[in-house]
Amino acid sequence: MNQYSPFSNPMPMAMNIDDPDEHFDSTNLGQDRVNFENDQHDPTDECGSGDCSCPTSIPTSPGTITLWSVNLKQAAMRVTAMHNEITKRHDGLSSGNEPDVIAAQDLCNIQAYRDLPGYLHWYSSTGVIGREHYETLVQHQDDTEENQAPQLHKVGFYVRKSISPTAWRVKACNGRNKGMVATLELMTPSGLLAIHNVYRHGNSFSVEELLSYLGGFTGDNILVGDFNFHHEDWSSDIRDKTTTTAGNDFAKGVVELGLNLHTIPGTITYSNSTDTTIRSSTIDLTFASEQLSPSVESCTALQNVAGFQSDHRIIETVIRRDMERQDQSRPCWRKVDPENFSTNLERRLPPKDFPLDTPEQINAYTAKIVQALSDTIQDSVPKKLSGFHSTRSRHVASKLGKWNAKHERMIQQNQPLKEIQSVQRHIKKLKREMWQMFTENESSTSRGAFGLAALSRKISKPIEQSQLPEIMHLDGRHVTTDDGKIEIVKDAKFPENKSPHSKAIPDRPTPRLVDGRACLKTGQHPSHFKDSTLFMIRKPGKPLEDAHTWRPIALLSCLGKILEKIVAKRILCALRANPHLLPKTQFGGRSTTEALQYLLNIVYNTWSLSPDDVVTVMCGDMRGAYDNVFRQKLIQTLVNKSFPPWIVEIVRSFLSSREASMHLPGLVSESFALNTGIPQGSPLSPILFLLFVAPLLEQAELGLRRVKVNGDSHNVYLYAFAFVDDIYFISVSKSYQINCKGIEHLHKSFMGIAEDLHITFGPDKYHLMHFKGPHQSQPHNGVKPNIRGFDKGPEDEMVILGVKVDWLLSWHPHLKTLCEKVMRRMGCLFRISGKGWGPDLRRMRQFFLTMIRSVLTYACGAWFIKRRRGDGILSYGLTEKQLARLESLHTYCLRKISGAFGSTSGRLLEKELYIENICTTLHSQASLQRAKSLLSPDSRWRKCSTDTKARSGGRSNPYLVLEADAAALIVEAGEDLLFRTRLSPDPKADFFARQRWADPKKRNQIIANWIKKQASMDCEERWEMYVAKRILPQLAKGRDATQLRLPVALTEGWGKKSLGYYSNMSRAQSTMLLHCRTEFIGLKGHLNDTKTKNVKSPLCACKRSKETPFHLLVECTKLRDAREALMRELGHTTYADLLTRDGKVTAEWALRYFDIENFDSVRERSSRFPLIPGIIPERPVAIEITDGTESSPPGRSVIQTSIPTPLRRNPMRPSRKDIRYSTT
Repeated sequence: MNQYSPFSNPMPMAMNIDDPDEHFDSTNLGQDRVNFENDQHDPTDECGSGDCSCPTSIPTSPGTITLWSVNLKQAAMRVTAMHNEITKRHDGLSSGNEPDVIAAQDLCNIQAYRDLPGYLHWYSSTGVIGREHYETLVQHQDDTEENQAPQLHKVGFYVRKSISPTAWRVKACNGRNKGMVATLELMTPSGLLAIHNVYRHGNSFSVEELLSYLGGFTGDNILVGDFNFHHEDWSSDIRDKTTTTAGNDFAKGVVELGLNLHTIPGTITYSNSTDTTIRSSTIDLTFASEQLSPSVESCTALQNVAGFQSDHRIIETVIRRDMERQDQSRPCWRKVDPENFSTNLERRLPPKDFPLDTPEQINAYTAKIVQALSDTIQDSVPKKLSGFHSTRSRHVASKLGKWNAKHERMIQQNQPLKEIQSVQRHIKKLKREMWQMFTENESSTSRGAFGLAALSRKISKPIEQSQLPEIMHLDGRHVTTDDGKIEIVKDAKFPENKSPHSKAIPDRPTPRLVDGRACLKTGQHPSHFKDSTLFMIRKPGKPLEDAHTWRPIALLSCLGKILEKIVAKRILCALRANPHLLPKTQFGGRSTTEALQYLLNIVYNTWSLSPDDVVTVMCGDMRGAYDNVFRQKLIQTLVNKSFPPWIVEIVRSFLSSREASMHLPGLVSESFALNTGIPQGSPLSPILFLLFVAPLLEQAELGLRRVKVNGDSHNVYLYAFAFVDDIYFISVSKSYQINCKGIEHLHKSFMGIAEDLHITFGPDKYHLMHFKGPHQSQPHNGVKPNIRGFDKGPEDEMVILGVKVDWLLSWHPHLKTLCEKVMRRMGCLFRISGKGWGPDLRRMRQFFLTMIRSVLTYACGAWFIKRRRGDGILSYGLTEKQLARLESLHTYCLRKISGAFGSTSGRLLEKELYIENICTTLHSQASLQRAKSLLSPDSRWRKCSTDTKARSGGRSNPYLVLEADAAALIVEAGEDLLFRTRLSPDPKADFFARQRWADPKKRNQIIANWIKKQASMDCEERWEMYVAKRILPQLAKGRDATQLRLPVALTEGWGKKSLGYYSNMSRAQSTMLLHCRTEFIGLKGHLNDTKTKNVKSPLCACKRSKETPFHLLVECTKLRDAREALMRELGHTTYADLLTRDGKVTAEWALRYFDIENFDSVRERSSRFPLIPGIIPERPVAIEITDGTESSPPGRSVIQTSIPTPLRRNPMRPSRKDIRYSTT
C-alpha cells in the first residue's frame, strides 16, 4: 500500500534480474518508502499556498548512462566535493550530466551514516555497523584496539534513485580480493550491464583471482577502478623499475578476456599535487568488453573538479544505453484544496443505495470506493519531485561552493598559510551558521521541532542497505539468485505456509447472520482489504545475510484498518467485561509495570516470608509470533470462548484468502498466498494473538508440584506469566537445583501445548537467572535446566520487559543503563542545539520531558522503591547514593537543555524551567502506576501475594507498603473531590462528582491531578529550603535581611510564572536571561568566586565594583551610553523589571554589550542596539591545526562537510565537573 494514499495500488509486475529477457516494469511501490528512509530532503521544502510549481520530472540525457569512478581516499572532504559537483550539474552551473552510477573506491567511514541526496548506496563492511559505532567511525573517538568498530570495505556504489532498486544488484567478490572487488549488474532494456569496481590495495590483492572472477561474466562488461599498475599500454614515460609482474599479468589478462582499454594512454588520473609536472601517473583505468566498446561515447579524467585537482581524479565514462527510469514525484498533501477534493470524490463514489446484501456486493462496493479515491488523488493532489534540495538549500550550497573553490585556488597558488587558514575559518563559520539557522527556523513549529529531534537521532543511524546480499540457507549454502533469496526468507518467516491450494479457513458450525448492516452483520471482510505488502525490516544490529534478521511489517489498506479497528474495539470491550477470557497472568494489553510487579512480588514475598527459599526465572523466546499463528486454532479458540457468531465470521473472513508480496532491499516478490499468521500491522492482530496463545497459560501445569532430584521428591512452586509473546517461567523451592527441575517440568508442559498450537520456541535464545536474597548464602553453582538447545549458564543480569533486573535486585545495573540511554539521547540533542543556537528554551524543555525524562520514568512503578520524604524507609529500597546519582544526571540534563552555566544549581533550574525534581517525579509516576493497577478491573494476578506478615528480621515486601501508600492517595483524592463538591453552590455537583468517579478514565485523571498537587507541594518545599540555604550564610555574617541583594530568581516562589519570562525568545536570548536571573554567568564576579583560572580580579573594567549583571545593567559607567539606549527602549532601568517582564529586550541588550566570549557568534544578530566601539575587546585569532579527519556536522546530507577541524571531546561523555551531583 502506498504510504501517501489511503488505498492500495495495484501490485507491479516483479522483475527477475536473473532472466534479462523477462518483461521489465520499472514501477516500484516501495520506492516512496525508500526515499523516506534514505534521503534527507530539506524539511522546509514543502509546498505552501498557491499553485504548485515543484518539479515533477528528473532531467536526464536520453539514451546514455553516465558512470563515475571515484577514489575517495577515506576523506569526508572528497565526499563533499563529489556531491558539490553533482549539485552544480543538477543546477546547470557545470557542464555534463549527473552520474547515474558512481563506483567509489577507498570509502570513507562517514559514508555508512551519510547518504548522497538523490542516490541509493551500497557498501559492505567487516561487521554489522550500528548506532553504537557512530562516535568511533565518524567522530574518531575511542578508536582503540579494545574498542574496534567494523570497517567499511574498499569498494562501494551509488545508484540514482530514478533507477529502480529492482533493476540492479551487487555481487561482492570473495577470496583474497574480498572487499576490494564488487560488481553492479544493471538491467537495461537491451540486457545486463556488469560494472566491475576494483581497488588494488596492499599485497593481499590477487590478480589471478581477479581475472578468474571477471571470466565468470558474459555479455556487456565494464571494468573501472584504481589499479595502481604502471604499464606501457596506458602509461607514458614508462620505466622498467615502475613495472611489476602483477601489472604485466593484469595487462595480459584483460586482453585475453577481450576487455578494451578506453582510458587514453598518458592521461593524468593521479598526481601528488596540483602541479602535475612534479609527479603524475595513469593508474585509474577503464576497460569495456568488445561488444560494449562501440557504445562507449567517452572516457575522461575530469581535471577541474574542485577537491579532485590533486591525488586521484574523477573518471567519467558515458555509455550509449537506454535506461528505464521511475517516477520520483510524491504527493504534496499540504497543497490539497479540501473542498475541491471532496467535490471530486463525491461524484465518483457509488450511490448511497448500493445493495450490500451479499459478499459479492460488498466486494464490488469497496472496489468502487477504492477506485474513486485513487482517481481523485490522481486528479486533485499535486505532485513534487523528491530526492533533491530545495531552492534555499541549493542557494546555500552554491555560496559555500564558492568559498570552497576559493580555498582550492589558494592552495594551488601556494598562498600564505595564514590566508588559507583565514578562508578555512570563514568556511567553517559559514557552515556552522547555516546549520544553526536551520535548527532555529525548523523548530519554530511543533511539527518541525519534533522532525528536527527525529533528525538528531537519525544522524547516528547507519543507512540501510539498498540491496540484499547473499542469503545463507539453513543447510549452510549461500543463495545468490533473487528467487532463491525470497524463498529462503519466506521459509524462515512463514514455515507453516505450506498449503497454497487451501486459502480459505473452513466454516465452523455457527449460524450465519443474513440481515443487518453490511460487513459487521454479514461477517464479511472485503477481499480488497486483504492484500498486503510485506516490507521486511531488518532487526537492529543483525546481519543482512541471516534470513531470520528480517521482520515483516504488513502495509494494509487504511479503509480496511478502520473496519478492523471497529472489530478490535468490540472484542476489547468483551474482554474487559469478561476478563476470565484471558489468562490472569497474560499482561498483554496491560502495563509492563504490572508484569514486573508480578515477578518481583514473588521474589520479595519469598525473601520476606520464606527466607530459606530461592527463586529462579527463565525467559522463553517464541519464534515468529505473529507470522506463524495457526488460524484454524485461533477460530476454534474464539468459538470455545463463546464469542458472538458475527465476530467469529468476520475474523474468519479477515484471515481467509489473504495474499501478499514481499519487499526486500532491491527485491519485490510475486504475489503469493499467505495461509499462516496474522498481519503485523493490523489493529486487530494484537488482540487475536492474545486469544490464540491463551491456552499456553491456561493449560500449563502451575502451582505446587512435586519433582525428583537425586532420587528424592521435593515441592516446588511454579509460576508463569507472559507479555504478548514474551514468556517467563518462575520456580520457588529450597534449592536452585530443585528450581531447575521445576522449570524443566513447566517447560515440558508448555511444549506439549505449543505443539498443538503449532508454536515453536527457540531455546538458544533463552535466559536464566537465579535470585539471591540479602540473607541467603546458598550458591547456585551454575546449575541450569536440562532443556534441549539451551546451553547458557545462569546470568547475573537480565533485561525483562525493558528493565534490567539483576540477581541481587540492587538496581545498580538498571540505573547504569538508564544513565547510558539518557546520555545517548542527550547526545542527539547536542547535535541540534547549543547555548546560543538551536530550538528555543520551551522546545528544548519539551524535548526533555518527552524524549529524556520518559526514559527515566519507564516502569518506575516496579523499580523505584522509595517512599515520599518523611514517610519512612523501605526494605530492599533504593539507597541515598542511587538517588543522588539520579539527581546528578537530572541536573546535568537541565543544564544542557537550558544552556545554563556549568555550575548552576539543579534546584534553580528546576524552578526556572518549572520541572519537578526527578525523585519527586519518579515517586509521583510510580504512585500513579500503582494506583491505576489497584483500580484495574482485572486484579486476579494479585492473589499470589496475600500474606503481609514479615518473618525475616522485620523485613517486609516493599510493594505491600507502597501499594498501601497508593491506596491512601486514592482515598485522599476521593476526599478532596468530595470536599470541593460540598463547597460548590451547584445542587447537582455531588451527582456529577459521583459520575466522574465512577468513570475509570475520569477517576484516574482525578487521582493524577491529586498526585500532581502533592508533587507541586513537595517541589515548593524543596525550593524554600534551597532559598533558605542561600540566605542563611549572609544572615550569619550580620547582614540585614531587608538589605540583601539576591539574584532575581531567588526572590520568586515556585511556580510556572518563571517559565513565562522566557516566552518568544531565541535560544541565545533565553540563555542570557537565565544567566542573568541566576547570576551563574561568565562575568568576572562569578568566575572569580568560583576560582576560575586566569580570572585574577572580580572587578568590572570600570574598576568601580564587582562585575555582575546588576552592576552592568544599573551601575557601570563604561556602559552609560548603552544604558541610555536601553532606557529609550523601555523607559526604565529597574533591575527586577528588566529581568522579568522586559526580559527579552534586556537579554538582547546583554548579548550586545556583555563581554562574554561564548556569545560572540550571536552578538551580531542583536541588531536592536547599536554597536559601541571599545566595549567588547578584540579577540585573539587562534591558528587552527587540522588533521584532515573532519566528519560532517549534524545533518544527514554530506553537503555540510568540507573543512577539517580539530578533534573534540565526545559530547555524550560529560566531564566529571559536568555530571557531579550538586544541589547548591
